[in-house]
Amino acid sequence: MAVCEEGQDYIKTARSDFITASARIMDSIRENLYVNADFCNPSQNVDIHFMNSGRSLRVDSSHRVIELEEEDLLELEGYRYPPGSLRGVYKPDYGKVVLNKRLWCIETIFHELLHSTSITSLNNLLYTQYRDFFEGLTELFSGYLMKLVAPSCYEACWRRDKKSRCFCTYQRDVKIWLGLCHFIPFEYTYPLYFKTDGMRWVEKWYTFIEKIHSFGFSKFGYVIDDDRKPKWLSLHQECAKNFGREYMDIYNDIRDPLDLNLIRLSQ
Repeated sequence: MAVCEEGQDYIKTARSDFITASARIMDSIRENLYVNADFCNPSQNVDIHFMNSGRSLRVDSSHRVIELEEEDLLELEGYRYPPGSLRGVYKPDYGKVVLNKRLWCIETIFHELLHSTSITSLNNLLYTQYRDFFEGLTELFSGYLMKLVAPSCYEACWRRDKKSRCFCTYQRDVKIWLGLCHFIPFEYTYPLYFKTDGMRWVEKWYTFIEKIHSFGFSKFGYVIDDDRKPKWLSLHQECAKNFGREYMDIYNDIRDPLDLNLIRLSQ
């Protein structure tokens, strides 16, 4: 996988001090997305021995981002992924992002640190039920942050370069959310993703749909009540039905692909 010059510089700087790198990303999340975003899980002291390589990992709680050789990362994940496919992962039990030493780049560390702030890191069942929603939002937020802090990588890699380590993942779901947030303020998605208050997630979802109604799309369905089809498909069909051709042009890349300038930032 290719790495652009901005990515190479970023990796070098982050490796020299992952504590500072993760703190800067968190500052960016708070400044540009949700001001009260925070890590949902405490960072733990970790001491692991890898059977296959014979290597050991000992990291204290001050480190929230660590690197592993791919062989060790695949063992950590129970060999659920083929070699070359896993760039990084967030481990809620450890409170840490674990990066594939030879495959991660800017998109990876942003994406996985965002997972560490998501309410799904406290509720795996919620993630399992609505995985497509949450992965789409995570990657959309990642691209948005890259647009602001790593614009060259966002333009050349995240949006366009299929061979790049930073090429946009979960594109189907990203484009659903991008199309929706062209019509509805971006900030309305934040309570769905970040830990905010004691309200149940289903209630937050209904509130989100009611806000869509308040923008004049009163026939937009509640989506999660329909068990006859995948939830991502229900959301996509509601967007297509209510937002029309302009939404479909975004979804089908008729307009400039993955152009996050299309996001509606405020009311």
